[in-house]
Amino acid sequence: MTALDKALHGPSALPIIVKPDGTFETAAYPPDTLAGYAPETVDLDWSGDWDMPDVYEEHERAALDGIEGGWRALTGWADDGSLFIFRSDRQHFGSDLEERILEEPGLWALVSVEMQPPTCGAGDDGMPCQGWSERERCDHADYDPESKAAGWALLHRNRPVKLGDPLNQGRNSHLPTWPVIRDGVDTQCWVQKTRTGYCMLIPGMLTESGEAHRGEIRDDREEARRDVEEWLTQHIA
Repeated sequence: MTALDKALHGPSALPIIVKPDGTFETAAYPPDTLAGYAPETVDLDWSGDWDMPDVYEEHERAALDGIEGGWRALTGWADDGSLFIFRSDRQHFGSDLEERILEEPGLWALVSVEMQPPTCGAGDDGMPCQGWSERERCDHADYDPESKAAGWALLHRNRPVKLGDPLNQGRNSHLPTWPVIRDGVDTQCWVQKTRTGYCMLIPGMLTESGEAHRGEIRDDREEARRDVEEWLTQHIA
């Protein structure tokens, strides 16, 4: 098992931060908000008999679409033709997959993919019975009420940034400007309102006239904030 394998399979299974230079470290937690955590599992729908459930491509696509919090699953690496799932008996990486992970900065996490047992329909008109609750056995259930592991998903996301309170910044202090905060730290990047829209300001990137470099003009602040987030992920550890 390599160092990357150990980091992603650690006792607490925390995400790792891959840096622009290809090195990595375990992410510092807890984050500022719950949205900063990786999902505990990816839930996967199924068809047929719970004893031998069938999983089709539409189930996997729905699971991909249901991943929240800005996380996305890496696809195309499963041996069995699955969209994104490592089989439950395969947990470790080959050198080619490790290279793929380390070439994309940001947060990475390995999470289990789980199929949940069916709802007990012994209530009136096929509704759930009163004794049934999610992931627990009722008196009517004749199946294993525990979830079934379908495999593993490798998730990636950028480290989120937010905008601080507006301030006057730089020589164009008459323009509304918001500092960009990541992991509770001022990044020394800003989003600025111009006459035609919003743009990012990046320190150390100057035009020939000495003005701070601006990104492309965006229609709203959130678009400009995402520009800064992407730039930080690609250039700053």
